[in-house]
Amino acid sequence: MDATQVEQLLGKLTPALGHLDQELLAARPFLASGQVSLEDLMAFMELMQPSPVGCNLFRDWPQLAAWWARVEAALGPELVQKAHRHVLQSQDPQEAQWDPQMAQKLAQLVKEQLR
Repeated sequence: MDATQVEQLLGKLTPALGHLDQELLAARPFLASGQVSLEDLMAFMELMQPSPVGCNLFRDWPQLAAWWARVEAALGPELVQKAHRHVLQSQDPQEAQWDPQMAQKLAQLVKEQLR
C-alpha cells in the first residue's frame, strides 16, 4: 500500500481508537473487565495487523498503548512474538506463510495462558 492509502485507512480507524482510548480504557484496565479476556485478544490481534507496514497506532493514544502493554504482559512477550513472527518480519503480508502445526501449538499456549 502506498502512504496515501495507509493514511486514509488510519483516518477511518481514528474514531474507533479514540473510543477505545478515551472511553473504554479510561474506566478499566482491559476492554471487558479487570483482567484479560477474549475481547482483548481479538482486539490485540486486529491492532497488530498494521504493524508490518510501519503504522504505530498507539502514538496518539496513551491509554491504548498502556492497554497494549498489559495484554502483552498477560500473554507473555514470547508468545506474542511467536504468534506474530511471520507477520512482523514480512513487509508484504502475502509473503507470510502459516504453518498449521504452529497454529495449533499457539492455540494451545493461549488456552494455557488463559486458565
